[in-house]
Amino acid sequence: MRDAVGRRKRVWRWAVAGWVLAVTVGGGLTLWLQDDTHPPEPHVWQNADPGTP
Repeated sequence: MRDAVGRRKRVWRWAVAGWVLAVTVGGGLTLWLQDDTHPPEPHVWQNADPGTP
């Protein structure tokens, strides 16, 4: 009986650890992919007036 309880606790811990890992990886991928969708910023300041050098 005690062996079954210990096994159940182990399975529960693995399930929780897998869920935490999946949430962490999913959140990280979301942030990473969200960063990639923004347009790149200019490398230098651009003049608002095209006639000014």
